[in-house]
Amino acid sequence: MIEWTIEPGLRCDIVMYAAPNLTGKRTVMQSFPGGNRKGGKLEPGDLRSMVVRAPFGTRVTLRCTDGELWKELPWRAIRMVEGHHVPAQRSGGMPGVRIPDLDKLDAPDAKRTARDLQSSYPLPGDETAWSFGQPGALKGRVRAITIEREGGAAARLLPLEALARDILSAVPAAHREEALHAAARSLEIHLRAARRSDTAARVEALRAWAEQD
Repeated sequence: MIEWTIEPGLRCDIVMYAAPNLTGKRTVMQSFPGGNRKGGKLEPGDLRSMVVRAPFGTRVTLRCTDGELWKELPWRAIRMVEGHHVPAQRSGGMPGVRIPDLDKLDAPDAKRTARDLQSSYPLPGDETAWSFGQPGALKGRVRAITIEREGGAAARLLPLEALARDILSAVPAAHREEALHAAARSLEIHLRAARRSDTAARVEALRAWAEQD
C-alpha cells in the first residue's frame, strides 16, 4: 500500500486513477484539519494520474520510496499556486490541479496529456514552478505521498488553530460566518494571553483559510 504522511491541520482531497488521462479505477483520499484521513488505500500500481484539491500553499510530493534516499529516485512535487490551478467547482470548495500523466508536465487544467506538447517537469531547484522534481518513471511506482504546508515550521498550525479549522469544516455554510467570527475571536484571545507576537498574522490566516476553503 502507498504510505501517507500528512502535516496536521491540512485539508486536501486527492482523486487517484489507475490509468493515464484520469481514467481507470478511481480511489479517493481526503484529509481534514483535525488530522483525520479518509480513504487512500491503494497499491502503487493503481496510481498513474490524479486530481489534487487543496488550499493555496499546499505541496504534495510523490515518491518512489519512503526511505531517506528518496531524492535519488524519480519524484514529483505538486504545488497549489495561484494562477496555476482549476477554480473550485462549488462555493466554499478548494482550488485544484489535474495531473493526467505522472511522468509528464501538462497544464494544471488539462484533462488529457498533450502528446504533441509533452515535456518533463522542471528539475529540483526551480521551486517557483507549480510542479517540479526528479523526472523519471513514476506511473505505477509511487510508494509514498507527503502532503505539507509550504514555508517550514513557522507555518505549522498550533493545536487550537487545527481545532478551529476542524470545527469550521463541519459547520453548515449558512452558519459559517458567525462561527468564523467566534473562532477568530477565541483564537485571538488565547494567543494574546500567551503573548505571541504573531497573533494578528495567525488570526488573519484562519480567516483567509475559511474564505477559500
